[in-house]
Amino acid sequence: MFNEGRNAIAHAEKAYFVNPDEPVDYERISLDIPVVRNLAEMGIEEQYKLLRRRTRYKTKGLDVVGFKETVGPELWRLLLNKSPDVEGRNIELPDSVAIVARRDAQFYAYEGMHFDTIGVEEHGLRFLLTSPDEAVQFSLTLNLEKEELGFEPLEDMGLAREPESPEAIDRAIKFLRFQFCILCNGRVELWDEKLNTLLGATAGYLPVNMMINPAGFNEQIAKLEARKAELPRG
Repeated sequence: MFNEGRNAIAHAEKAYFVNPDEPVDYERISLDIPVVRNLAEMGIEEQYKLLRRRTRYKTKGLDVVGFKETVGPELWRLLLNKSPDVEGRNIELPDSVAIVARRDAQFYAYEGMHFDTIGVEEHGLRFLLTSPDEAVQFSLTLNLEKEELGFEPLEDMGLAREPESPEAIDRAIKFLRFQFCILCNGRVELWDEKLNTLLGATAGYLPVNMMINPAGFNEQIAKLEARKAELPRG
């Protein structure tokens, strides 16, 4: 297919020649497109862990098993159906959780996070999590219908403003590294720290209508580290 398809169309190999304007060649190329598309999807799924639609359908709910057990089937159903019977019902969430950004072997974690507020939205629940020092907050959505966890790294995480200090710069660097990890097809995981169990995980993040700039990110980190070196210690 590579030689008689791509190379032939691009005229990369003189032994093969395909003219897309010829009906016979056009028909053969058209029949090859679904095969190429599926091969591309399989390669992206294997290399970058971005699941195809058919894979996500087969594995629906597997990434939020912990949340499903915590919420319970009855309350899950009531929330999904927007039943008035949810009034006064409580969700027993862990006292302390870790939120992790993971991409292959690379990961960054905020530990000791606690659930601040829980809101009901059109498609499910929104959780607000706050760090022990209240410097960092995360917002995650639990889509009850699709049974998946959602997170937007440019919108759903925030860092409190604070006086400049080496510690504050360290927090800013960690915040940027966490955010950049997600932007580069990473995923967010939420762990119950007491039981060491996974509550839920997002799919690998796929940026839309944006370009990821590793050089710009590294420049940001370098500037922060240089500024930290200039500050008096202690």
